Amino acid sequence: MTVFKNLSIRYKLLFLAMAPLLLALFFILAEVSKNYHVLDAMHQAQSLGRLATTASDLVHEMQKERGFSAGFLGSKGKKFSTDLNTQRNETDNRLIQYTQFVDQLETNNYDPRLSALLSSITVHLDKLGEIRKGITRQSLPVSKAIGYYTSANAQLLNISGVISTTIDEPRISNQISAYVNFLQSKERAGIERAVLSNTFSSGRFTDNDYIKFITLLSEQTTYFTVFLDFALEKYARIFEEIVSGQDVEDVKYMRDIALQNPDNTSVEATLWFKAATGRINKLKEFENLLAAELLGSIDEAATIAARNLLWLTLISALIIIISLTLSVVILRQINRQIGSLSKAMNNVQRESNLNSRAK
Repeated sequence: MTVFKNLSIRYKLLFLAMAPLLLALFFILAEVSKNYHVLDAMHQAQSLGRLATTASDLVHEMQKERGFSAGFLGSKGKKFSTDLNTQRNETDNRLIQYTQFVDQLETNNYDPRLSALLSSITVHLDKLGEIRKGITRQSLPVSKAIGYYTSANAQLLNISGVISTTIDEPRISNQISAYVNFLQSKERAGIERAVLSNTFSSGRFTDNDYIKFITLLSEQTTYFTVFLDFALEKYARIFEEIVSGQDVEDVKYMRDIALQNPDNTSVEATLWFKAATGRINKLKEFENLLAAELLGSIDEAATIAARNLLWLTLISALIIIISLTLSVVILRQINRQIGSLSKAMNNVQRESNLNSRAK
């Protein structure tokens, strides 16, 4: 306090003017920083969203390869041989796209869980060649083959869950939750295709496969119900429009046969696979719509965040400039008035001029 008392009146006035300005500057910079972090989160979400859709495209091909592999093993190599080889090429193309995207992604800038997840996926996918050899030689049990693809897909689908940790915007969070639950429902449909492909190829269920089939039907319904809870009402109508037709009806019909005759399933495996694939392709079409709208929402939010940051920065700079200008002008005026008063007082003191005036 002694230092403050010893300051000249000019510096005391300067402190009086600058203290609230510095306080305002602190809050302005805090708000700018907050908006910058929002924009940074949206940029991360954009990259993660595209990573998630790239991974989902790979999952779709892995789902088909899983189904062909199950049918091939269930028929002891008599069916799906050509289709399986063709599908492996399709999977490889998507795998290359996924790998290229991951390679150019700077994972250090994201949630640490993402880096660990991507590393785990890479280790898992590196085993794909070995799994394929076991399937081709028919030395791999069906359960192990299905389990490999299912485990790989589960890890790939977990990428979508990482996005939700980077976004606080409620509307986009709901879209992500809806998207993730729909992907899980579609994945169960893919596992069902593989299980029944093997069952119809062999002509009957094993005990474990029948229980698994019932569980998959229940899980598809559960995940889809949760999807509807998060999604906008329009998506229920759009889903009914897209996921309909003969393939969908055939899947229901063949499911009923499997449920009613678990010990003697008289369904041609290739017909089941064709119908199930047709239905899953429709699910993929709907998934693409969800993904496009999700990415669009993230892009829109990023644009809004960038615009808000720009306007906030410009307004903040303008406020600071105006405040500094006013402070300088006011301090200069006060200094002049103090100088005038001092001069008048000196005149009174030196010349005893009681008529001296100060502005």
